[in-house]
Amino acid sequence: TYDDFSWIVFYGVGFFFVVTMMIYVFPRLFGFKKPLPITNTTPRPKVAFPSWFWWGGGVWLVVLGFLLGHFSSPKWLLNWAYVPLYWGLTFYWMALFINEPEANLCSITIQELVGIGVSSTAGWLILNT
Repeated sequence: TYDDFSWIVFYGVGFFFVVTMMIYVFPRLFGFKKPLPITNTTPRPKVAFPSWFWWGGGVWLVVLGFLLGHFSSPKWLLNWAYVPLYWGLTFYWMALFINEPEANLCSITIQELVGIGVSSTAGWLILNT
């Protein structure tokens, strides 16, 4: 039974989401203007994908295949699938969407990269316990 169900909260949250959706669908009704086009950009030269694009995409696809296949082993990979799944996709997307060499994770020091990995894994462990 739903004795403690609050229709006021239900309709309030629903109204909030409808207004949010309306802002995204019809932004001009809420005073947002179309951005001016940027005309003075120079096209970037096409370059080959870096090695972490291929490694990240491969690791992500293998681990995703293990998870979607509902395999029972290797147990250690299935228990810790978050780590290669997350980092594989992170490196894949980073190589795909970030073109500046100084703005990606591979250009920082190894200590920073390990620190990011340890803190994100620790956050995952806290949320899943």
